[in-house]
Amino acid sequence: MATAEKFSVVGQRVQRVEGFDKVTGESKFIADIQLPGTLIGRVLRSPYPHARIRHIDTSKAAKLRGVRAVVTAEDTIKRPWGAFFADQYILSVGKARYVGEEVAAVAAIDPDIAEEAIDLIEVDWEPLPGVFDAEEAMKDDAPLVHDDKPNNIAMTMNIERGNIAQAFAESDVIVEDTFTSMPQWHCSIETIGSVAEYGANGKYIDLHEHADAV
Repeated sequence: MATAEKFSVVGQRVQRVEGFDKVTGESKFIADIQLPGTLIGRVLRSPYPHARIRHIDTSKAAKLRGVRAVVTAEDTIKRPWGAFFADQYILSVGKARYVGEEVAAVAAIDPDIAEEAIDLIEVDWEPLPGVFDAEEAMKDDAPLVHDDKPNNIAMTMNIERGNIAQAFAESDVIVEDTFTSMPQWHCSIETIGSVAEYGANGKYIDLHEHADAV
């Protein structure tokens, strides 16, 4: 049987292809690539946990010099998506249901203009009662997060393994309580992205792909 010493890669110390460029700062990441005509995007987010959107006025933002586009839900196909049921939109449709929900977006020639355009978007909000506790949210009189749903229960799962009654009967100690923890969400250090440049004939003339990772 061949030993590891007979292989050039397996069992050997191999220098990473991108290693030298990364440790010397020569590697280019997505943020380092600025192609001619690149636009900067910014998003207007809801300041309310629950509020109806009566009207959005984007006229001032659209007239700002350097702004190339201003969009709201009316500019989208309003196709929802979601893990348990389809309830999330690219931009808020009708109302916002959490602080930070995307309401409108702009594209401009530089970050300062994009930020100024976001500030010029006027939203007529109607703040609504919110739900901030799972137990309270399931009550019959709780404010509805989704107007077209009968309640705030997104999904019900009943999971049993083994003989539950026997396990309780044979247990020395039974502890019943309500336990809570802080919300957690993973934060990947390897955000994948790409930058593409088109030629006059509509075909790619260059393509840059990088992973923003270390």
